[in-house]
Amino acid sequence: MANTMAVAQPENNFPLVINILSALFKRTVNQNDELAVTQPQHCRPPRAAEAFSGLVKPAISIRRYLEGIFLYIDCSICCYLIAYIYLDRFLHFNPSVRLDSFNVHRLLITAILTSVKFMDGRYNVNPHFANVGGISVSEMNELEVDFLFGLRFNLNVNPTTYSGYSSFLLGQMNSLNIKVPRILQICSSEEEEEEEEEEEEEEEEEEEEEEEEEEADSDELCKKPRVPLLMDFYFVNGTCYFLLHPLEEEELHTDSAMVQTLVEAEQKKNIPLVINILSALLKRTTNQNDELTVSQQYRRHPPSVAKAFSGLVIPTISIRRYLEHIFFNTDCSTCCYVIAFIYLDRFLYFNPSVRLDSFNVHRFLITAILTSVKFMDKRYYGNTHFAYVGGISVSEMNELEVDFLFGLRFNLNVNPISYNGYSSFLLKEMSRLKLKDPCKLQFLSSEEEDSD
Repeated sequence: MANTMAVAQPENNFPLVINILSALFKRTVNQNDELAVTQPQHCRPPRAAEAFSGLVKPAISIRRYLEGIFLYIDCSICCYLIAYIYLDRFLHFNPSVRLDSFNVHRLLITAILTSVKFMDGRYNVNPHFANVGGISVSEMNELEVDFLFGLRFNLNVNPTTYSGYSSFLLGQMNSLNIKVPRILQICSSEEEEEEEEEEEEEEEEEEEEEEEEEEADSDELCKKPRVPLLMDFYFVNGTCYFLLHPLEEEELHTDSAMVQTLVEAEQKKNIPLVINILSALLKRTTNQNDELTVSQQYRRHPPSVAKAFSGLVIPTISIRRYLEHIFFNTDCSTCCYVIAFIYLDRFLYFNPSVRLDSFNVHRFLITAILTSVKFMDKRYYGNTHFAYVGGISVSEMNELEVDFLFGLRFNLNVNPISYNGYSSFLLKEMSRLKLKDPCKLQFLSSEEEDSD
């Protein structure tokens, strides 16, 4: 039954659960609106629902509201059913609250936001939900907190409960006058075979088109190779056009030949240069601090602010491989690595007793990148995925995130001047860091050029 609801698609290309929920909520809201006319106590909403109650009824219908959420929020279908379960629990824990035309829209967007964060590994942030729901970001945050407290943080849904609610919603189709979509109708074996053959032919055609596009893209790359430098900047007539402002060629200590070397080296692995620079820079720093801690008592008694980040043994994976692993498995924007470096620098500035060494650098890295991704990207993976990528438990990932934020004093904003300053610093570090891949960039004197 549960799988049927997730797969079934009516003729209007919206999931069946959208139609069922919209019709069910509309019927409930209409009944409660009629009761509110004759009962004066409903003039003032209960405290638990006060933040959700609007002054006027929204002009958009419940169905159009749910369809808008479906179109603009890329979440799994099961999240709508989980949101319905959360709403039912909210009303169960708060019996004085009634679902009416004044609060149903805010309760819906908040329930879906909560279910998406709990169920999906990757999801949109609160500002995006607020924009889709037609409310402010501060109101969205307030509604989320009130909804969680109204739920008593009872978010877990076991398979039995999920199947029970799915069966209930499917059973409501007849009473709600919802037509059964074609996908639920039984097809003959001949029709199924014909459909399978058509699907196979379509898949083959799509694969051929994709191969042709890939060949065309590879030809274009050979003619005009993309420069995968620090943060998607590129050279035109000797000028490096940066993400935020152009940098002069002298500032970068590079030339066209060096850029071509970087292009050839980086295109083999498709790893941004910022990964190589950060890994080499952090490796040099940790090696220096490891030597200092040999004759000191730092490792025996690490500062309290860094205690959660310090491991008992040095991880076997190198810093570079760890960063590459994060890059391939988190799908975040390249600028997040620069922001993570800025956060690390701020953390060490606010906590001068902390040293970056081989025992804590990996946990600092995964936590800084997680924090930067949440602050910079509109869509990102949750803590569970980052914990899996980082090789730690989810509870430890949550604890590290909280400690890192307090260590940063919640100073997360990075203005363009600071961003460009750190980016220029990282680019200039290329001349001092011994990067093996890509190889170290060197200038040639005029005499050496003539001899060549």
